[in-house]
Amino acid sequence: MSLSHEELLSKATEFMFLPEGADITVHPKDFYFAIIVKPSARGKWIVTTMSEVWNKELSAWEFDSRNSSLNDKKVAETRFSLDEAVQIAHDLTATENHLAPYSWEFWLNHPERTK
Repeated sequence: MSLSHEELLSKATEFMFLPEGADITVHPKDFYFAIIVKPSARGKWIVTTMSEVWNKELSAWEFDSRNSSLNDKKVAETRFSLDEAVQIAHDLTATENHLAPYSWEFWLNHPERTK
């Protein structure tokens, strides 16, 4: 059975973006560089990594407020349409603007990853 893109999208619960060259099946710690797009309340999507969410007004990661405590301003800053969230995640992955303890270039050649 083959699903169309629309059918597949309707069943997806989140999307993971990894830097070029990452492979979590071979190097599980590559996951630390993942940026996840997942659904949030109010029909919006969040861009998240390591329990932080992207705030587009601050252009920075911040601790995620509980959905029940979000005001309209915070929703506008941290919740997105699916298209906008995917674009943000793609751009952040490409620029390595995330919370990993060191850069992707450093990790890519790190002895622990290359052994």
